[in-house]
Amino acid sequence: MHPPSQWHIFLLLLLTTPNYAAITNQLPATATQSFAPGLHPSFHNQDFNDDAVPDDQQDMSFRFTFTTPAVFEDPGFLIFETGRTNLGTSFVLNADRLVLYAGGKNHSSNGRLVINAVSHPLQTSTQYEVVFGLLLDHNQDGTNSDTRAAIYTNGVDALDRSFPGSQVFTDIRINGQADWSGTGPAGYGAINSGALSTSEDLGPRDFSGVGYTNSTGSLDSPLTFFADTFLERTTPYSGPNILLITADDLNADTVGVFGGPHPSVTPKIDQLAAEGIRFERAHVSIGVCQPCRQSLLTGLYPHTNGGEGFEPIDPLVMTLCEILDNHNYRLGILSKNNHLAPGSEFQWDTELGEGQLAQGRNPEIFYTEAKAFFDEAIAAGRPFFLMANSNDPHRPFHGSLQESNKWSQAVRNTFALPSKIYAPGEIATPGFLPDLPDIQNEMAQYFSSARRCDDSVGRILDALEAAGAKDNTIVIFLSDNGIAVPFAKTNCWHHSTRTPLIIRWPEIITAGMVDPHHFVSGVDLTPTLLDALGLHTDIPFDGRSFFPLLQGHRQSGRDAAFTAFHETSSNRRYEMRAMNRARYGYIFNAWADGSTVFQNESQNGLSWNAMSAAATSDAEIQARVDHFELRRPEELYDYTQDRDAIHSLESRPELLAWLDESRREMHDWMVRTADPLLPTFLAYVAANPLNYTPLPDPPLSVASAAATTTLQIPTQTNMIYRVYSTTDFQQWQLFGTEHPGTGTPLEFDIPLDSTKRYFQLDRYLDFDSIP
Repeated sequence: MHPPSQWHIFLLLLLTTPNYAAITNQLPATATQSFAPGLHPSFHNQDFNDDAVPDDQQDMSFRFTFTTPAVFEDPGFLIFETGRTNLGTSFVLNADRLVLYAGGKNHSSNGRLVINAVSHPLQTSTQYEVVFGLLLDHNQDGTNSDTRAAIYTNGVDALDRSFPGSQVFTDIRINGQADWSGTGPAGYGAINSGALSTSEDLGPRDFSGVGYTNSTGSLDSPLTFFADTFLERTTPYSGPNILLITADDLNADTVGVFGGPHPSVTPKIDQLAAEGIRFERAHVSIGVCQPCRQSLLTGLYPHTNGGEGFEPIDPLVMTLCEILDNHNYRLGILSKNNHLAPGSEFQWDTELGEGQLAQGRNPEIFYTEAKAFFDEAIAAGRPFFLMANSNDPHRPFHGSLQESNKWSQAVRNTFALPSKIYAPGEIATPGFLPDLPDIQNEMAQYFSSARRCDDSVGRILDALEAAGAKDNTIVIFLSDNGIAVPFAKTNCWHHSTRTPLIIRWPEIITAGMVDPHHFVSGVDLTPTLLDALGLHTDIPFDGRSFFPLLQGHRQSGRDAAFTAFHETSSNRRYEMRAMNRARYGYIFNAWADGSTVFQNESQNGLSWNAMSAAATSDAEIQARVDHFELRRPEELYDYTQDRDAIHSLESRPELLAWLDESRREMHDWMVRTADPLLPTFLAYVAANPLNYTPLPDPPLSVASAAATTTLQIPTQTNMIYRVYSTTDFQQWQLFGTEHPGTGTPLEFDIPLDSTKRYFQLDRYLDFDSIP
């Protein structure tokens, strides 16, 4: 814990009156004196700025006065509530200082909140007066003399940028004498950009127990005031702990148990999978770092939480960090902290960036810092949530020219060598890339970095075990997106978003479980963890809990995963949406117009340069280069036969039924998530009708007294048909053999014993028929 500095500005979770009352009823009775509100008939024509002229119209500004006790007591916490917004403010009596923590969640008309706060030396038996407010040039007359209800800083951005000249101020007066906290003339702190909040040194969660101010004072604004409040905002929560480990740009099928090309690459991750459950059909919501991570911790798609690219989420969005902090969890993050914004929504007790962790490329530093965090939380008697983020295997890869160009030798000396370094050609080239010498070279560098990622995962898990917290900790491992080469990261293909999700929880999950059926998404992680912890909320998530799957149960409605893409780290905008199913994957490229050329950071390496050079003499590679750069508005892939997305099938007449179904499901998902791309999608679909006659659906169930029945299946040529049967819709078994389509109905004679009364049809394109 760092010593408190002179100035502290923090964000504090909103407590509405009902929640406040429910929780404070559980607190021990303590003698207090409540503030008495002094009511004004209106907020208009008041002298809020003490210039002796009643001309102020500051709807949401307020002031209060209080007198400190003769002897300082335990830390105190006050809550203010106006008719439009809630402001939680704690006054912590820490030694001889008054530390103000202001802020919270509010639901005002335009989603802004009062959040300015300062600290000030505190004297005993002294009267203090505090005024919060915001002045704007609302009428654009060139003077900052106007107010606009509920437009306030959120602790990160101090302005409503649609109104020029905004100024936030806090006026503290001691014994009636002005002592301005603002930095501008006349005590007004002019904030034109940047943040008000600072890194945390001290916060309410660092105080144990409950304390009160026992102060007297009055309000001269029509506010409701509560003095008998608290620092611990809920009753203490005792676990379990959460350890979230992420890899950076690790392709799912790099990991051994997820189909990796060599078992030596990820032995520690593979062992973690053996101790928990792995999900074969897990996808992150978006194939790029920051919005993916923000989606994980909000349970919302990027277009819902507001962080579509490398920008902060909407500050009104509730995060997993806020919820856990409100339940006494100690929060920590190791690396990638700058990919969760704004800081007011992700406040950590321990926060270490890449520069403090050898750029996230040294397993031993991860061990040391993770162990220290675990020990601190355990010593404090608090459950913990640690997000430990390896920067491997993100570019620059180990041993690459990019690596030496980016970092000095002194910096690179802080990196650890991978425990195994691969040579070009030692591991097969991924199927979505051509097998060229420079690509083999880059893959060797990538897999060496992937091995170092595995080393870091192992050491983080070692730290957890050394701290004695293994059995009571939920461990989650996944990657934020696919490898940073063409046809993976920063796109919507299968390899862009499929993630090697593993969860270990000894108290709940049976070791060695594999889920090959259910689709789960990154937006499901937060609701799943809250469900597992029993912390149920009424927050509207895009995702939903898959906690039943951790217990070995089945769950309906998990036959698809939807993903999106918005913009690259260089702010190039390429709107895409995708739906992944067991067999088919559909992509809508809103940007593809035949002339716009796609560019992303994955082209800054050996692989893309090798492809571009080889394309001049190889028509097949040229076709791949053209497709990567130009795309088509729609793509349809059979990922069962073509997991590397080589053959886009949207123009095949045999698959128009799948294309139509994909369009319908994409539309429904866009509606459910209020996707702003919906009008563009609808316009495209209307302009490009499919014009086909769907075949009648085959029966899904049969009930007959006869010993056998004949099932007729309408068919198409160039298609393969298979029929599966089951009793309870769970254990589907192939009935008979697969049959080629003839264009006329196929007949299947099916015995009607007690185990075969439900049927499922699997029909797919015969790839041998593709010209």
